[in-house]
Amino acid sequence: MASPEFAALLAALGRPQADADLGIQARRAGFERLADSLLPLDDDVRCQPMMIGGVACDGISAGSAGPRRTIVFLHGGGYTVGSPRTHRDLLGRLSRAAGAFVVAPDYRLAPEHPFPAALEDAVQVYRTLLSLGVPPSGLLVAGDSAGGGLALSLLLTARDAGLPSPAGAMLISPWTDLTLSGASLDENAACDPLVQRRGAAASVQRYIGAAGDAAHPLVSPLFADLRGLAPLFIQVGLAEALRDDALRLAERANQAGVDVELDQWPEMIHIWPFFAKLIPEGRGAIDRLARFARARVRGPID
Repeated sequence: MASPEFAALLAALGRPQADADLGIQARRAGFERLADSLLPLDDDVRCQPMMIGGVACDGISAGSAGPRRTIVFLHGGGYTVGSPRTHRDLLGRLSRAAGAFVVAPDYRLAPEHPFPAALEDAVQVYRTLLSLGVPPSGLLVAGDSAGGGLALSLLLTARDAGLPSPAGAMLISPWTDLTLSGASLDENAACDPLVQRRGAAASVQRYIGAAGDAAHPLVSPLFADLRGLAPLFIQVGLAEALRDDALRLAERANQAGVDVELDQWPEMIHIWPFFAKLIPEGRGAIDRLARFARARVRGPID
């Protein structure tokens, strides 16, 4: 049964509604305000701006996190909104729990920079970290929502380019099907206030443009050849609109011989770990992500 804190969060978020009619700048500003007002940073979270391969990033660490583990985390926001700043509380918590240094690329957003700009930035950061001496055995890739789909596309691109695979990937409520064919988009529409079909469709068009192909395997990695990918930890709320993007991905990855751990949470909505400061379910989800990270990259005290 969901916690009272989760019920209060649902009440605060309000009724499900599409924001397709809001301008991009208004949506971006609204996301920033939401994060700043609801999710102030804990005192031990350290943020530093950095450039990695020409891509602006935030380097985030908390607690006793050290350099043994590095997580490249790609933020969500439908490829059109969001930034490392909106996700700093989540990333600080993940850094602390996993004992990892988190690199959060401020990748280019659509519609100003449609596909494949975001993927190019993510790949450039990954490639540069390897060239700087970060061992792939100590490197993990992660992301939430669109960032989860982008993280999966990063793995595919790295594999096809002959780059070393990371130790693993953590995908939180990943958006893997931009054709919007998942039944849960409609089945869970009434209980997920964060994702609605109309708003998702608007983000797809902004991301791929008028002539784009939503089924392209690097746009919708659900349809890609998944063989040879690093181990995946896929986290999904069973009440979220993108539930089927995660469940179908886990099934297809298993069929492709990928090591997959599927972490299912009853009653949870889209990207509930983002709200970990407010809800115990979010904190529990981050603990499970951290266990995967520590198991994939073992440190001297793990």
